This record gives sequence, structure tokens and C-alpha cells, in this order.
Amino acid sequence: MKSNRPAAGLSIVAVACALSFGADAAPSVDPGCRTNPALTGPCYRVRGRVGLSGDSGLVLGRDDTGRVLVIRPAPHRSRDLPPDLDRALARAQENTGFASAWVHGRFEVCPIPADLPERTYVCIQSAAGLATERPGARRSRDTARHALGARS
Repeated sequence: MKSNRPAAGLSIVAVACALSFGADAAPSVDPGCRTNPALTGPCYRVRGRVGLSGDSGLVLGRDDTGRVLVIRPAPHRSRDLPPDLDRALARAQENTGFASAWVHGRFEVCPIPADLPERTYVCIQSAAGLATERPGARRSRDTARHALGARS
């Protein structure tokens, strides 16, 4: 005689599949920049200018050494810039009419794995004291080097 009850094994498989699909739909946690497990060293603070470089994308030209740090999001991070820096760059680009506008400030950066070994890659944890540079403003020789995208 045949039973009309569904097989118990089949319902357990259906529940397990539903749970596994639901787990994929949950948003992943953004590990941030400073707490990212993929960092290659300790975070540090620098003063400098952030802007677009033709060959590297977003870069940070350091005021103290003249080195250029390539800015990338940390691995598994959902955003690449702190919101206040993102707004300042957008405002600078809007005010100057150029995509290559620069924002000066103090930044906390953290080293991340590099795509190219001759460059230093960082993510930006925070930004403070942001100021948009006026178009055509006179710059010192070191600052001009940053604007030209001097390599590290």
C-alpha cells in the first residue's frame, strides 16, 4: 500500500537549499580599510594632494617626500574613498571644470597588496582638513611634481 505523505528526506533537502540560497542574498560586511585583513603593513598619516593621474587613476602625492601613492579600495571593500573626500573631489571637479582637480588635506592611509611592485598601493581610512586647490594657483616645485604624477 502506497503512502500519501511526502518523503521526509525530500523536505529536509528543500529546507537546506532554501537556507543556503538565503545566505547568499545577505549583504556582506564591509571590512573597511584599517581593519581589513589583507593589509600589508600598519596604517599611517600623511599630508598631501589627492587627484586623478592619467596612468594610475586616483593618487595621493605626499607633501613630505614627493612620493606618489596609488589609491585603491582595500580587498573586499564596498567603497574606495571616505564620503567627505569623495564629495570634496566631486566639488573640485565641478568648480574647476576639469577631471584632474586636486584636493589637499591630511589622510590616514593603509598599505594594501600592490598590482605593480614598483608602486605603493594604499586605501584611505580617513581624510581631514580638506581644501580644494584653485585652478591656476602658483605651486611650489614639489607640489608641481605631484600634479604631474611623479612616480614613487
